[in-house]
Order: sequence, then structure tokens, then C-alpha cells
Amino acid sequence: MRPENLHLTLALLGEVEEVRVAQVEQAAAQAAPQAGSIVLDTPGYWKHNHIAWAGAGAVPAELQALVADLRGSLSDSNFGFDAKPFVPHVTLLRNAGVPQRMPALPPIDWPFQGFALVQSVKLPAGSRYEVRKSWKPE
Repeated sequence: MRPENLHLTLALLGEVEEVRVAQVEQAAAQAAPQAGSIVLDTPGYWKHNHIAWAGAGAVPAELQALVADLRGSLSDSNFGFDAKPFVPHVTLLRNAGVPQRMPALPPIDWPFQGFALVQSVKLPAGSRYEVRKSWKPE
């Protein structure tokens, strides 16, 4: 993953028609932005999609509240999203081979200030993520 594409997904919407983006923004604006920090300290690998990732052994209360609030606002506004339980992780490598063993991961402090609506733009060299709108705590 290119450094500018590193992110923590709170709610995966999938494809959204351009005409509905303003509605997504309105729904997201109902969620209360939170500030805090999460510690990425758990390496992982998903065999089904060949992704190596860094996750968190503990989810801070501020992040849990933000995710619940955002997902609730999206649901109340009738926006579908991947409703799997929130597993905070940062994708490090796509198309990764199966590791023989997981390396140790020194704790990485990942501060956050609010959240953003991000669009994945497909390019010949891979995807690029573009921030459409962001919300920060006051």
C-alpha cells in the first residue's frame, strides 16, 4: 500500500451513485466526530483475499462510539454498508503470499481527529483514495 492510501475503514459503503453522495454526506454529518488514538499492535493475514494487515488488540471507547454513531446515522438514512462487526485494521499489503509465520509488530500509535468520506478511484497503477469531505471535533 502506498503511504497516502493507508486508512482505517469505519463503514464500507461500496459503490455509491454520484447523485447520492450529498445524501451520504448529510447522513455522515449527523455522527459526532471523535478524537483519540488507537494502537496497532496485532499483525494479521486474511487468506481469502491475500491481505496482510495491522490491527488493534483493543479498541478505544472514542473509536467505538464514532463507529456506532456513524453506522447508526447511515442506517437511519437508509444507506447500506457492510454490517460486519467493526474490526479495526490497516491494510499493509494486497496480494500477499501466505506468511510462514507472522512477524512481531511493535506498537504503532495511530491518532485520529474525526473521520472522512473517502472515494476509491481506480487507476491503471492501482487505486487512489480521495477525501470527498471530512468532519473534525470542534
